Amino acid sequence: MLIAFGFVSLFVVAQLYALLIKVYPIEYFVSGTGRGYLKFGLELTGLVLFVGLTLGLIHRIMHTEQEKVLVDMRLLLLLWLIVATGFMTEAFRFVTEPHDVFIQYSFMMAPLARWLGKFPWQWDVLYPSMWVIHVILIAFFFAVIPFTKFVHIFIAPIGRSITMGRDTSMLKREKIAEGLL
Repeated sequence: MLIAFGFVSLFVVAQLYALLIKVYPIEYFVSGTGRGYLKFGLELTGLVLFVGLTLGLIHRIMHTEQEKVLVDMRLLLLLWLIVATGFMTEAFRFVTEPHDVFIQYSFMMAPLARWLGKFPWQWDVLYPSMWVIHVILIAFFFAVIPFTKFVHIFIAPIGRSITMGRDTSMLKREKIAEGLL
């Protein structure tokens, strides 16, 4: 449930972020408080997804034999890495830009960035490198979808729409009614 809700809500907030900041820029969202709220929403929904994926990995590891057929461990691990590198990219960005006006909306990555900033590493190299790793993992995820169980989220709705006629819902209700009688 956390994974599904995390995916859907992260997708919605990310689309709003792109729409209101990049496509149809509105000042409130470009440089105002609205951008902070969108960033908070991205971090919160990412956290929900991350917790769900972490629990999914733990469950899959604990119940290896029963879940082997149902849960694709490689896909789950890939998604976990995508979310983790996304968080790390944001934390590294905050280390390189400690005076970002929207850092106050980050409840998780800002404290991590303050802690990481104590290390004398080359953050100006690490931040873009982490961003590239994050983007490569996302591209790889989309490339492997046809070869994983995840393809069903695209194929099932298409198959349903092709096989369902106009009277399908009425026939289903009649069959259910007959079963109740």
